[in-house]
Amino acid sequence: EESVNPIVVQTDLNLQKERETFLAIMTYRYAMVCSSNQNRSMEAHFLLKRQGFDVSSYGTGAHVKLPGPSLREPNVYDFGTPYKQMFDDLRRKDPELYPFHSKLWGFFD
Repeated sequence: EESVNPIVVQTDLNLQKERETFLAIMTYRYAMVCSSNQNRSMEAHFLLKRQGFDVSSYGTGAHVKLPGPSLREPNVYDFGTPYKQMFDDLRRKDPELYPFHSKLWGFFD
């Protein structure tokens, strides 16, 4: 009777799991949807994109709105404005006000 090497079995299981994960990532596209496409959906977009997922962001409102210097003064962008452009604009407006060191903005540098 032939014995089964547990290391080979574990390696085969790991390869199968990696293959399934790869196919799942490559097969599906993911959409982040938010009223103004701000903060939470941007963070989710960043996290999924960093993991290799095919992700796009969408909003149901009229514009992308990011927090501004006050509640009544949001930063407003047209849908379709690249995140890099928003990042550059905010950094130009007030580098002290916006947390550009955060993970959310880290993928623009």
